Amino acid sequence: MGIMVVLIVMAVVYEILGRMMIGKERRKIKETSGKMIYQTGTGMLAAAGVGIVFTVLPSEPGRETPGFWTGFITVLLLYQAAMEQVFLRDARYPVTTLLTLALGLVCIALFVL
Repeated sequence: MGIMVVLIVMAVVYEILGRMMIGKERRKIKETSGKMIYQTGTGMLAAAGVGIVFTVLPSEPGRETPGFWTGFITVLLLYQAAMEQVFLRDARYPVTTLLTLALGLVCIALFVL
């Protein structure tokens, strides 16, 4: 099971958990005053990730790539949970994100590493 399959599973799990815990009427961080902070932070994390992928990872052979993706997914989802906690003020939003992170890390540990 590759890392892309785990990412797809995490996206599906996130949607299912969101509908179970929050319902269909989900608020987004982009609908609050934290829109620019969230987009800037996510953009910086994505740029750093792309930079690492194209500069560091090709020179390192072996199984370092799953470790990078595990760390990158962890940082990105922890950032999202922190932004949800600050701007949405509902405890169910970051819990959904953290449960998705936990299930994703378990899938990575079992099937990728």
